[in-house]
Amino acid sequence: MQIKSRMRLQNYYFWHLANKLSHENQAISLETLSINNLKENRQLSHSIHLTSWGEFITKLKQKAIEYGTSLHFAERFYASTKICHNCKIKKEMSLAEREYVCENCGDVQQRDLNAALNLRELITNSSAYGEHRHREIIRPMRIEI
Repeated sequence: MQIKSRMRLQNYYFWHLANKLSHENQAISLETLSINNLKENRQLSHSIHLTSWGEFITKLKQKAIEYGTSLHFAERFYASTKICHNCKIKKEMSLAEREYVCENCGDVQQRDLNAALNLRELITNSSAYGEHRHREIIRPMRIEI
């Protein structure tokens, strides 16, 4: 009985979060991760299984279509966490390193924030993201899913 109520609560949370993200944003960028490869890591496999990433992505796609939000997926091997968002130099990092320190420009960022900045730049440089004649950014008309 507890499993069904947890799944129901998780399903509600996924719909709520997908609705909120799609309603508040013009574009959303996601990394394309191989979930099956990540599940091979014994330390992460149980947590990955419980989070149901695939279900959330499906719900996010549906809400993105409903709200006209542009949904972008970075290429599978795009190293968003390993590229400095300032100078674009790539460095090797282990999964245990939680802070990105660039030897070239000296920038220090939290690893996930650095990845988010790189993914944001990936969206703004894509052809689907346009500008209005007065230079304000507008919601793209084409939805990429």
